[in-house]
Amino acid sequence: MEKFYLTFGVQYGSREAHPRGAHVHGDGYVAITAQDYATARDIAVQLYGIQWSDLYTEENFDASFCPRGPLLNIQVP
Repeated sequence: MEKFYLTFGVQYGSREAHPRGAHVHGDGYVAITAQDYATARDIAVQLYGIQWSDLYTEENFDASFCPRGPLLNIQVP
């Protein structure tokens, strides 16, 4: 299993509410543990539609850009 990090646009939380829930904020991320990138992306689309910014691998993610930290942790069996 690999860990992926889903981020959202800066407009969410500061200027407008995210259409999929109040927990979404541009200064946080959703951690997704899944078999591979394709599975993590499918989960992101199922939960948030196209209203997200990037899906990072663990190697490419810099949490310092997300001061609110994790908004949600998802583990795909």
